[in-house]
Amino acid sequence: MADVAAPLREERYDETKLVPSRPNGMDPDSRVFEIRSLFLFPDGKAPKPGREFVADLETSRDRVPVEFLQDVSMYRRIQQGLHQRSLVGSRLNRQEHNDRFYERVVDRYMNGSRPEGG
Repeated sequence: MADVAAPLREERYDETKLVPSRPNGMDPDSRVFEIRSLFLFPDGKAPKPGREFVADLETSRDRVPVEFLQDVSMYRRIQQGLHQRSLVGSRLNRQEHNDRFYERVVDRYMNGSRPEGG
C-alpha cells in the first residue's frame, strides 16, 4: 500500500491542510476528524490520491501530522474541563460567536429559509 500520509509529515510550503470534524454519532465525548491536505505538484508528478483510516491516534502517531496531535491533546484537556462540576457555563470569544452565526446562516440557507430581515 502506498504511504499516503508521508506528505503530511513533511515540512512543506506549497500545501494547505484542512481539518473538519463532526460528531461521532450520539457520543458527546468523541469526534471524527478528517485531515485533508492539498499539495501543489509539478505537472505530471502528482501521485494518485489516496485515503487512510486511523482508528487510534495513540498507536498511529507516526501516521498523523504533528500539528494535529498537538491540537488533539488540547481538545482532551478541554473535554475534561467540561465535565468538571465547577463549570457553570462557558463563554465564547468574538471569533467563536462569528463562527456560530456563520453556521446558523448556512443552516438557514441549506434548509431553504430566508435570512432574518430579508
